Amino acid sequence: MRCIFTAVITLPFVWCLSAYEPTVSIIDVVSSTKREEAKVVGTVASARSTTLAARVSASVVDLPVALGDAVAAGQVLVQLEAEEIRARLANAQAQLALAEADLARAERLVASGTATAANVDSVRAAARSARAQLAEAETMVGYLTIRAPYAGVITARHAEAGDLAQPGRALLEIADPAALRFEARVPESLIDYLRLGQGVDVVIQGRHHRGPIVQIAAAAEVASRSVLVKVDLPQSLAETSDETVSESAEAPLSALRLGQFGRLLVVIYNVPVLAVPDVAVMQRGQLQQVAVLENGQVHLRLVRSGRRWLQGQRVSEDSSRLRVVPMVDIVAGLKPGDQVLLHAQHLRDGQPWPETAP
Repeated sequence: MRCIFTAVITLPFVWCLSAYEPTVSIIDVVSSTKREEAKVVGTVASARSTTLAARVSASVVDLPVALGDAVAAGQVLVQLEAEEIRARLANAQAQLALAEADLARAERLVASGTATAANVDSVRAAARSARAQLAEAETMVGYLTIRAPYAGVITARHAEAGDLAQPGRALLEIADPAALRFEARVPESLIDYLRLGQGVDVVIQGRHHRGPIVQIAAAAEVASRSVLVKVDLPQSLAETSDETVSESAEAPLSALRLGQFGRLLVVIYNVPVLAVPDVAVMQRGQLQQVAVLENGQVHLRLVRSGRRWLQGQRVSEDSSRLRVVPMVDIVAGLKPGDQVLLHAQHLRDGQPWPETAP
């Protein structure tokens, strides 16, 4: 018996879906203004800092502090030594002792009647001169010990034990970490947006610190065409508003430190801007084009885009619901009043509009 098998092949149905093609629409380009922030880099500095230098020529015999050490007011920071200054003090002490002995003897002679008061005047003058010389010598000896003028932190050390200190030569630098400022050199183009006493934000390690402008330099630096601006910073993080913390930053709750990097935010108002929906800009390789309607024809115009942002628009006039529309700033290539076509990727340059049916 012969069996015959019949193979049945089932072909699946293939559904062809045409790509969704949005309807071309027209919008008018309108010029508007916006609030913008410029960021200027700067550094955390102390509102009170001092360079400690020698006042006399002497040898450095002891420098007991290191970079970063916290020091108390009046603490000895540098000990100098100069034998000639010590010798001058000893000589002044001896001269004063001799002058006072002469004065005492002259006063006894006047009391006994063997000398007149006029004879004592020159002796008194010599005693006064000796006292002045002793005071000067004691002052010079005092210059051999350099103390902290206030409580602070050593921010720089320029000498070591055994060095020769000269008048005016910096030995140490000290700063008060409790009084901090932010210093930034602001470009000339932005300085008109700042004024003394104005509250500004400074971003350091992702946190916003708000403080007043306390100094704006009267003259710009010629090389950089910038103006030095100083802003007082909060004394602690307790004075920093959490509402101004950047959402994208994971900022540590640490104290501010001298020398930290930061950015000064300069708010610029009434910045003119032209913006169109993101779908209006067509990327063609390295070029960007926008379809503009002119005299009933489509013209593909080269543009340069800027910042991209999101805009909330009502779904309809009688609706409270909003939809988010991606927008893009147009830096060059468009002007107010231009009519821009959206979803115009399939249109050709010079094509009539509206499209005519074939």
